[in-house]
Amino acid sequence: MKSVSSMMGDINSRLMRGALVLGAAAAMVLGTVSLSPAAEDTPFHAGVWELPEGDGFKSLVISDWLLFEGQLPKTWLYLESGSAAEGRYTFLARHLNGTGYLGARIDVARIDDTHMTYKISTRDGVLTETTARRLSVPNAKKSCLAVLTKLEDLLGAYASADGKTKKKLVLTKDKLTWNGQDQAVSVQQLRVGQVGISANGKPLAILADAGSDYAVIQWLHDGEKSFTRGPRDAQLLSFKNEEVLYRSRVNCNKQIKDRLKFMGKGKKKKKKS
Repeated sequence: MKSVSSMMGDINSRLMRGALVLGAAAAMVLGTVSLSPAAEDTPFHAGVWELPEGDGFKSLVISDWLLFEGQLPKTWLYLESGSAAEGRYTFLARHLNGTGYLGARIDVARIDDTHMTYKISTRDGVLTETTARRLSVPNAKKSCLAVLTKLEDLLGAYASADGKTKKKLVLTKDKLTWNGQDQAVSVQQLRVGQVGISANGKPLAILADAGSDYAVIQWLHDGEKSFTRGPRDAQLLSFKNEEVLYRSRVNCNKQIKDRLKFMGKGKKKKKKS
């Protein structure tokens, strides 16, 4: 059973081979998209959901601005300008370490506290549209998937989430320690949930909270002059590297697993004839 982000990857692969690549479209809207806003009140789509698939279900785990695959954040969601209405959002998507947007849009629309419509589409039309059922607590301001909003909350110690490299990152207001190497830095809040890190007065990296127990460190390309692009302060879409970091602040992984135990429990069984 494929995950949502895997399906997005398949979609992108197919579109890249055809005539529906959104490169030109993405370039036109580059200045009008931003990461969905983290806030004290977590947006309605953040949480643990189930999506019907065939005779069963698959999971959908989503924070303010990231789709998860397994336990880890996988796909950034960029809010398309002008698309936000009460209880409705349209996102462009980009995989971590991907350059540019994937060739599809994701629409979410609130139905009630425990249901939303979830749609993936391209210029050619709708690829999939279904109703997602919430497994987590609805509209919880203190959801473990809520993105941290304050700079001070993002400072501290992290470890590489891949479980292989065992890299460690420690960030304070004036020092970055990465893989045992210390570097003098300055930090600034870019947006809620995002910290810009500069070294020698030049942009070095962005640390973005991912929701759950994770953050993402985005290492900027050498010579990058700003943390944003263009006159409208558009988000950067290409990085030297993006790495998922872990720190157990609320043990969100366990909470997500506990919620996923309820997947399929809301489906009514057919009566035997």
